[in-house]
Amino acid sequence: MKKGDLVRTVSGRLGIVKAYYPQYDSTRMNTGSGTSYPWYVYMPDKHWCVEYFQTDQLELVSESR
Repeated sequence: MKKGDLVRTVSGRLGIVKAYYPQYDSTRMNTGSGTSYPWYVYMPDKHWCVEYFQTDQLELVSESR
């Protein structure tokens, strides 16, 4: 996933990736804590507010160009 991609949350909501911060990705760093949220996603159903997600909470729907 990358900036601009359309994603779906585990609850079925859609959003657009705003940013990814690998330094906050506990699954990538193998820390296993699961308390970091590296994905910043615009959520249109919440008036385009940004919400934060872990990698395993998102599924890629469509890649941006």
